[in-house]
Amino acid sequence: SSTLPSLSYYLAEGSTGGQFVLDVLVANPNAQPAPVELTFLTGTGRVETLTDTLPATSRRTYRVGRDHLPSLAGEGGISTVVTSTAGLPLVVERTMFWDQATAYAGHGGTAVAAPARTWYFGEGAQGFFDTFVLLANSGDTDAQVTVTFLLDDPTAAPVEVPMTVGAKRRETVWALAYPALVGRSFSIVVDSDVPIIAERAMYFGERFVWPGGHESAGVPALSTQWFHAEGATGPTFDEYILVGNPNDADAGVTFTFLLRDGGPPIVGTRTVAARTRFTLNVEYAALFLDGISEADAQRLLNAEVSVLVESTEPVVSERAMYWPGGPAQWTEAHNSFGTTETGTAWALGEGRNGGPRGFSTYILLANPSNEAATVRVTFLKPDGSASTPVVKTVSANARENVQPDEMPTGEFGALVESTNGVEIVVERAMYWVVNGRVLGGGTNATAVKLR
Repeated sequence: SSTLPSLSYYLAEGSTGGQFVLDVLVANPNAQPAPVELTFLTGTGRVETLTDTLPATSRRTYRVGRDHLPSLAGEGGISTVVTSTAGLPLVVERTMFWDQATAYAGHGGTAVAAPARTWYFGEGAQGFFDTFVLLANSGDTDAQVTVTFLLDDPTAAPVEVPMTVGAKRRETVWALAYPALVGRSFSIVVDSDVPIIAERAMYFGERFVWPGGHESAGVPALSTQWFHAEGATGPTFDEYILVGNPNDADAGVTFTFLLRDGGPPIVGTRTVAARTRFTLNVEYAALFLDGISEADAQRLLNAEVSVLVESTEPVVSERAMYWPGGPAQWTEAHNSFGTTETGTAWALGEGRNGGPRGFSTYILLANPSNEAATVRVTFLKPDGSASTPVVKTVSANARENVQPDEMPTGEFGALVESTNGVEIVVERAMYWVVNGRVLGGGTNATAVKLR
């Protein structure tokens, strides 16, 4: 019989060293079981593998170095390749918690579908933040890599860092090692002579304890449009949209805000200079963008909001959120890239509700079209058993949430489908209680588009 080609998914970031706990989440949205192979690459070149079969419409948690492969405990850097050996599409995410006892912070990320020679990041800063670029080479050939930092100051020259990433190795670039980056914000471009994986992690607060942080894989291509489904402003959250323009031409950028308040979209514009990065504080967008009325500025002060970014030049766009209150009070953060396209079917690998940590998961639905979307959410549980789907109507040019009390307790993934053909964008945010503090920890990820 003919066999389907295997599909692989790549995570550059991962650590079981120090205070870190590493969970790899694999969801099987298919109607048949999916055999998988997980391959782990370390900084020393040691490779470990694990095989499993996921039941139909199920989701598994692999706690690396603890419940699975204890031999990987205490590894400072681990990258993961998940292969679907029967060629069935999967959804692969990674969640990391700091500190086994309290899980006082965390970050999450979605796997990328293939190594690439170029990776782009909109976000990065060194000073208040510590920024790390994580490079994984799953190939058999050493990679010659240049990491370029594009500063937020148009008069400052980009900073270039050349390095070698050995075959089957993982390497880390810490921005603190380069004095020209200290006290600066930047976007990042990674160029390699062979395909590799690149991610970026950012932490803030007391170094190596780091009360909060976020992480994301890069994107292999720029785009003239980016959709961000998640977003919130007001007294709890500070939300930023980061736009990196690595081109030699200035970019005219239009920001369209889709609010959950039922009102019309809000639109503002801005020029982002060549080879720089721009930071937009969404709550105060009227101070940074042209064309926003005083009434719309008031609507953005305390909003649940999705953002569409459209540019005259191909750019990169991310969204970062911090909480609670202002920078002096921040204890946690999450971040993810926008998606460059809408779709009618999306899947998420991670989701948890309740339990000793008091998890709360939200699925964020953005509808940038001019007609309402009917959305069905099916939950993927560890044993593959069925649960009642949730059906939502997302108004035209608006944003909607699936709330924690609409989802199962325990661990789950999700299949999110627009049943009337209207294309949407999907993200997930997950929070948990830390020492009695609601929203003590949190992560976020963009869903994977299935169609």
